[in-house]
Amino acid sequence: MSNSPKICLVGATGRMGREIARRAQVVCGIVESGASEESLEGFDFPIGTAFNDCCPTINIVVDFSTPTGTEKARAIATSLSVPLLVGTTGLDDAQRAALERDSSQIPVLVSGNFSLGINAMQLLVEQAVKLLPEADVEVLDIHHRAKVDAPSGTAFMLAQSALKGRGGESKSALITSRDDVKAARKPGEITLQSLRGGGVPGEHTVYLFSDSERIEITHRAGDRGIFADGAVKAASWLIGKSPGFYSMRDVLGA
Repeated sequence: MSNSPKICLVGATGRMGREIARRAQVVCGIVESGASEESLEGFDFPIGTAFNDCCPTINIVVDFSTPTGTEKARAIATSLSVPLLVGTTGLDDAQRAALERDSSQIPVLVSGNFSLGINAMQLLVEQAVKLLPEADVEVLDIHHRAKVDAPSGTAFMLAQSALKGRGGESKSALITSRDDVKAARKPGEITLQSLRGGGVPGEHTVYLFSDSERIEITHRAGDRGIFADGAVKAASWLIGKSPGFYSMRDVLGA
């Protein structure tokens, strides 16, 4: 099978969908029901709302939509037995478990961020926390005003890297709000905080605090193109792989 992606793009009219369409061969697009006619203009491939609108000549499904859209992406990929790449964030545990089940039939790659720099940052965070196990760790993400989920999927990825650096501590150590917390910070907690405003494509900082030092590891995205470039690279890599549950670390060989 050729590794040149022939994509069914779920979430074709979104910010990331448009970036991917500029960089790769999109055969068909899938959007949510109720999409405005204006949002469907300017594309050189057919766009629909259902499985039947997707061309059978595709060799991969790429999903940058919503958790509801991801269900459509799963249905298309498993029905056609083609790989599934998911960049949608805000998925709950049940949806992630469903994707893991799908990976017994088809290759599935899920990532909250396809930037090569962010994925390198994950490795740096893991190593830094491993070297400084007593440090207090905090994660801050900054995004444009239209981003719906907070904290971002990337913030959770970076927090998971910190947990891995500590030897795989439980996700219960992650704190996403201190509104109702009237107590001192507990050892091992990792707080995720978010700012939303303007047109920021994405900025993430992981802080490591000791009593006398502070380390900051920061990634700033200049534009969304870096995410689309990484997604297209990952899609090409995923085509032809055996069924399994993959990540960007696999793509990078890390």
